[in-house]
Amino acid sequence: MNLAFAVFNSVVGIKSQSAWYITLSVYYTLLSIMRYWAVNYERRISKAEQNKKLILLELAVYRNCSILFLVMTAALGGMVILTLRSQGGRHYPGYTIYAFALYAFIKVPLAIAGRIKAGKMKSPLLMTIQSIGYADACVAILSLQTAMLSSFGQGNLEDRVVELMNAGTGAFMCLMVLGMGIYGIYWALKQKKEMGDGGMSND
Repeated sequence: MNLAFAVFNSVVGIKSQSAWYITLSVYYTLLSIMRYWAVNYERRISKAEQNKKLILLELAVYRNCSILFLVMTAALGGMVILTLRSQGGRHYPGYTIYAFALYAFIKVPLAIAGRIKAGKMKSPLLMTIQSIGYADACVAILSLQTAMLSSFGQGNLEDRVVELMNAGTGAFMCLMVLGMGIYGIYWALKQKKEMGDGGMSND
């Protein structure tokens, strides 16, 4: 699904020469890569016989996806800047608002609950999958806000107020994704070091 969104936005972006759609394409491409890594590593992990090797493989995918979160922050930052410059996220058909709302209201609670559960279980692979969902939820919130302000805010709110609201939500979203990336790299390296010292080894 994410790959289809990436291709669609890429085609539209190239055809219309829109940087907005290009940044969306980059975002969905990165999500697709991270989900592919998670699934691919899960298949390799199922073949691992030793518990230590299994955990090392999980830590590898968690670290790699965390690195991509840092890259994704740049793409998301571009989306926010383009939104503020009125080059994207300003014109939505009326029915899409309901779709954005439904998706956000379902995605956000599930992402938060999943992230908390994954943190308690200390499973790197589960934490990877839930982090991807959490990043997706952050973007869903920004998309819903821009859609609602575009449809209901015009004429009711000053442009400066709309700009500040989008800037605040966009900055928060970027900081959340950046924080997940930094924490993920730190945590994965820390766990790998502890395993090297025998702290997590069950062998």
